[in-house]
Amino acid sequence: MAAHIETQRFTPTRRPYFSALRWTAIFGGLAAGAASYVLLALLGIAAGLTAVDPQATEPVGTVPMMTGIWTAISMLVAAFIGGYVAARGSGLTRRSDGMLHGFVTWGATVLLFAWLVTSALGTLLGGTASILGQGIQGAAGAAQEVGGIGQLQQIITGGGQGGDINQQDLQALQQELQAGDRQGAISIMVERMGFEQQRAEQAVDPALAVMGPGAGQQAEQAAESAVGAVSAASWWLFIGMLLSLALAVWGGMLGARASSRRQPHESERPARGTAYNVPE
Repeated sequence: MAAHIETQRFTPTRRPYFSALRWTAIFGGLAAGAASYVLLALLGIAAGLTAVDPQATEPVGTVPMMTGIWTAISMLVAAFIGGYVAARGSGLTRRSDGMLHGFVTWGATVLLFAWLVTSALGTLLGGTASILGQGIQGAAGAAQEVGGIGQLQQIITGGGQGGDINQQDLQALQQELQAGDRQGAISIMVERMGFEQQRAEQAVDPALAVMGPGAGQQAEQAAESAVGAVSAASWWLFIGMLLSLALAVWGGMLGARASSRRQPHESERPARGTAYNVPE
């Protein structure tokens, strides 16, 4: 005879939408994603150096553009691998849990690379922000900086003091340069400032490049180009990060789906509070 043993019946609590994070799986996904990115980056560096032809007119060619494309591809592939490994290693089967682990792995990877780049290239990143600020300020004050008496004095004296140069002569020279009269500027330097003819001809060309007609516009255009380049790079970086996030979440969802195939479905598991027949 079999004794019928009844267990205590209870109402199971509602399962939360997100399970607890499995940090060991997240660290595993972080390691897998970072290693994949480094591996792909090394492949891109090797291919880029192989494509460089020192004998060609343009040795680099399209290598910079291809480098940017390959870097974006490597980042996307690494994000997908990291999210998939994290979700697969967590053992959780729901898509929401897989997407959560993919998202957290992506965030940890971004923070890791940000810390590495900041610690290794902190000066460069700080210089980038400084260049951006200088470019914005330079676009507004380029016309004031170009054509200054002190700057002109440094150009014609080669950075020396030039204390014996009359300010009126400098102003006259500035007017000739702004008018684009090269010969008139040379005459003032030779006849009124006491420069030798050869020395005056050597100094007037750099001064014309800085203070000649259109020099202020060229400085403003250069500043605007620098700001535009930084702005475009920032937008492309934002788009790349957004795509990598999407791929990391997608990889986490696929990893959870793969885990569900290896575990029994919820409907196949015995319900809580079920009575069992235990043999005597």
